Amino acid sequence: ARRSTPDPLDDMSQRDFDDVDGDDTLSLRDEQGRIALTVLRRGDQATPSAGDLQMRASVSSDGVFGHFAGVTESIFVSNSDLRGFLVALATLAEERDGGAGLTRQSPGDLLFRISVWHPSRRLVADGSVGALFLVHDKWCRAQVEFCVELDPSTLGQILQWFNRYRHVV
Repeated sequence: ARRSTPDPLDDMSQRDFDDVDGDDTLSLRDEQGRIALTVLRRGDQATPSAGDLQMRASVSSDGVFGHFAGVTESIFVSNSDLRGFLVALATLAEERDGGAGLTRQSPGDLLFRISVWHPSRRLVADGSVGALFLVHDKWCRAQVEFCVELDPSTLGQILQWFNRYRHVV
């Protein structure tokens, strides 16, 4: 079982989460960037955290000024936020217009969007991953933005991956 330090800003208790196979990763990439999301733990059915997810996010971007990357395992996504994202993602898959966004409760920790960019109609995953950490008694925040152009045929696979973690109440 993987051990992770819970985010001090979360009211979700570590004991309310069951381990999930950490090899199940959604990885989206193009020649300039990458976002990989891995579900590490899932809220236990018998707790208030039922269906909530703890995720690892790994991001890298290559731009004009070089390479920038970051990894955090302190992404907690509520079941209700995931369900709202899935509804928006299904609508995007059906209409091929608009977008769907998933955010983390703590500002700056996760912004993950899938959208159709106008007027080119390209499918894009973009957003940011951040972390708050303590260094020498000082709270610091690091953040990495990403933008990955996707083949439109991957939208169904993305929806299918997230649907595996949907919790039905």
